[in-house]
Amino acid sequence: MLSRENRLRTNHEFQRVFRRGAMSRHPLARLHLLANGQATQFAIVTSKRLGCAVRRNHARRIFGEALRPLLASVKCGTKAVFVLRPEAACASFAQAQECVQHLLAACDALHVN
Repeated sequence: MLSRENRLRTNHEFQRVFRRGAMSRHPLARLHLLANGQATQFAIVTSKRLGCAVRRNHARRIFGEALRPLLASVKCGTKAVFVLRPEAACASFAQAQECVQHLLAACDALHVN
């Protein structure tokens, strides 16, 4: 799980990212990203189409763990929402890592090393 300061929490923050942010797509997820915030914050959202609560929570945990090592390389002030697709319910950790990295790179949210 992401730390509290790295999570989007309020409906207002979510709406702002969805309305003003850029979007990128992947077969497992969609990323909405707004790059002008003060703190780097993320959210991982699932719908009931993903399956029962156990499957939704498992998918969120997998994607959260795939995101955690990349937090240090994400540009400061990034606010992002990952919307998981039904295919993400059966994704492996390696597939989740590839998806997260691809989406962040597509939105130019990673520092170039």
